[in-house]
Amino acid sequence: MLFIAPSAYPLGGVAEWLDYLLPFLDNRGWDCTLGLTAGHVHDADAYLKRHPWHAVIRIVNRTGSAEGRIRALESTIRARPDSLIVSINISSVYAAVRRIRQVSSRFNSRLVVALHALEQCYFDDCAQHADVIDAVVSPNRLTTRLAAESLRDASRSFYAPCGVELIGDVESGLGQRDRNGPTRILFCGRIEQDQKRVLDLVELAVALESVKQDFCIVVAGDGPARESLVAAIQSVGLERVFQFLGVLNRGQVQKVYTGCDLLLITSEWETGPIVAWEAMSQGLPVVSSRFVGSGLEAALQDDVNCLLFPVGDMRGAAGAVIALKNGETRSRLVKGGMDLVRARYSKLASSVSWEIAFMEALGLPCLPERESDTPQEGPSGRLDRWLGSRMGETIRSLVGRMHVHSDPGGEWPHSTAGVLDQKSFLRRVAALDR
Repeated sequence: MLFIAPSAYPLGGVAEWLDYLLPFLDNRGWDCTLGLTAGHVHDADAYLKRHPWHAVIRIVNRTGSAEGRIRALESTIRARPDSLIVSINISSVYAAVRRIRQVSSRFNSRLVVALHALEQCYFDDCAQHADVIDAVVSPNRLTTRLAAESLRDASRSFYAPCGVELIGDVESGLGQRDRNGPTRILFCGRIEQDQKRVLDLVELAVALESVKQDFCIVVAGDGPARESLVAAIQSVGLERVFQFLGVLNRGQVQKVYTGCDLLLITSEWETGPIVAWEAMSQGLPVVSSRFVGSGLEAALQDDVNCLLFPVGDMRGAAGAVIALKNGETRSRLVKGGMDLVRARYSKLASSVSWEIAFMEALGLPCLPERESDTPQEGPSGRLDRWLGSRMGETIRSLVGRMHVHSDPGGEWPHSTAGVLDQKSFLRRVAALDR
């Protein structure tokens, strides 16, 4: 198996998923190679320092152009002609595989997309490149359904959840921290606004302050909205109730779980989230938004294994935080969360599900041959406009010209789709998720 993944996000859930899936598959007899995109922004060495693996290929685009990305991937994939290729948010894979298939009758590899996001661009990619994608595997019921619609073939869309280590035990007293002192509310993850809605933390603090609650909001992680969050906190004068821990390693995160009273999820959408299953596995109750992606998944059940509130309703979230002071309520939710993780979201159950999905993808009929190329990205510079992208890339390589990108999605784009209306997309799929 050849996993092709970005190296720019060592703190994300995808990296955690690969951390346990690769060793499982390796122990099951699969020969797993991790192909990491590398470059100015995609720091493969930094990624591997946090997530080591013994069989790694760095996929380097020597020129920074669109054609350079395709050629780098072609070279990597051609060296493994009988592999199962698992692509994770690297859109140039589609063009690379299509080219190889058009010129090589001996290329027997299957292309599987591991889809971990609920964003319109990825489903548009599935529709545009359905002729080259053998299967899509996703950890969420809604995204599995949307992928089936995009491919126009439900038999090529598979569900395999993500999982966590089963550490906690209800009887051991995990989650039963001394209730004296402020209620410690944990936000753990990427500090980002569009999906995670981190600015809602400020509204929650205002709501709890207005009803004279003693609380502290603990923020673990980092991300692009950190400065905006700090500025919003300062604007309402509530710096004293926030604690920023920064990026933590796995052991530190586990200690934070046991030192807090609840995990708060404010997200607009999720395909998990893994952080909820981690918290539940250690006896930490969860208070969560009814994010898009939670409906068809049917995992988070209000007043059974968590407390739920409408997205953006911080007064509702504050009410849930206060409700968890009731010992009976808290114990019931802790037990319900443990039961959920044991039944559905253990690492073993997750790994087995992914392996089954990969095996089923290998057993699918081959896709019909297609001779025509799909449209590629626009020209990367004057050489492409003058000579065409392929000849322009050849000249660019010979003279050593290189464009240095400043952001991960520019260096290795995650999607071939353009700018889309994500809010309208979420409104549409939210109806399906009910």
